[in-house]
Amino acid sequence: MRTAPKKKPAAPVLTETRAAHMVYTEGDRLTHYSGGVVLKRPDMQVKAKDLRAYLAESGSDSSLEKAFADGDVEIFAQAKDRTRTGTGEHSEYYPDEQKVILRGPWVKMVEQMFNAPKPTNSEGTEMTWWSSDGRLVVTGEPAKPAATRIIRNKKGK
Repeated sequence: MRTAPKKKPAAPVLTETRAAHMVYTEGDRLTHYSGGVVLKRPDMQVKAKDLRAYLAESGSDSSLEKAFADGDVEIFAQAKDRTRTGTGEHSEYYPDEQKVILRGPWVKMVEQMFNAPKPTNSEGTEMTWWSSDGRLVVTGEPAKPAATRIIRNKKGK
């Protein structure tokens, strides 16, 4: 009887976080950073006044399960074909899903495709994007509808 080959464990992803203050609580595996925070991972950087990073369950590795940032949030993400810079008041990051949610009274995303002359701008009250496939969902409100401005190259150029 043949057995399926074992999957290679995923390569560890380095997460570097810098802040003025840090408090870690083992019981809920929560690290609370405050006083101005910069979280860096390959291809992404999050800046905020405050950040709560939740680690995976006890007994597993110390990988990042999710991170919530608050206060003047700025996210910069780089993919093979684009960069994205998002701003808002709150963000949620879920590494396993490669998903970022950005919320605020008003949020903005500037996406620059490497082959486009000008960036695409999206604005709304909430945005969700998946770095694995480049999807972006923008939500607005009846009084403040979401808006996206896409500038395309002229045909033949």
